[in-house]
Amino acid sequence: MKQLAIPSPAGPSLRSKEARAAILAAAGRIFAKSGLAGARTDTIAAAAAVNKAMLYYYFGSKQGLYEAVVEDHFCEFNRQALDVLESNDRELESAPETPRRRLNLGLYLFVENDTAGEQP
Repeated sequence: MKQLAIPSPAGPSLRSKEARAAILAAAGRIFAKSGLAGARTDTIAAAAAVNKAMLYYYFGSKQGLYEAVVEDHFCEFNRQALDVLESNDRELESAPETPRRRLNLGLYLFVENDTAGEQP
């Protein structure tokens, strides 16, 4: 009698996250090279090693995929900017009062207030 493999509860969601990340990475490269109009969904799917239906499953359309790529890039940029500002904040606490210190502190406060209450 053939035994059935029982997937672990974390299995499908981990694979889903990996597939989505692979699609976003491949789409980011292809959109950067070809633009929205020039990018082809079959090329993106092949580069991500998934079938084309998965693109539509996760993102609904090529436009939806493009928007997800842009959002992903903005989220990463924002995360890196906050990391820099937070490290600057620690350095600024002990730094003498200078115009640069005031500018860095102002930028930090602006970003903190601008992103307050947003969900990642």
